[in-house]
Amino acid sequence: MPSRLELWRRLQLARSVLAHRPYTPETAEVVRRVLDGEPIEALPPFGRGGAA
Repeated sequence: MPSRLELWRRLQLARSVLAHRPYTPETAEVVRRVLDGEPIEALPPFGRGGAA
């Protein structure tokens, strides 16, 4: 089970994605993966500041 700090970090990253991208199915998938704890390096380029 992740620590509270890790869960907080994931939540902040997910909120950041939502604040900077329009809500689309692609955004939802990135947010889901972030909240599941997937490493940022494993996300598609979209999740690392790629094309919107």
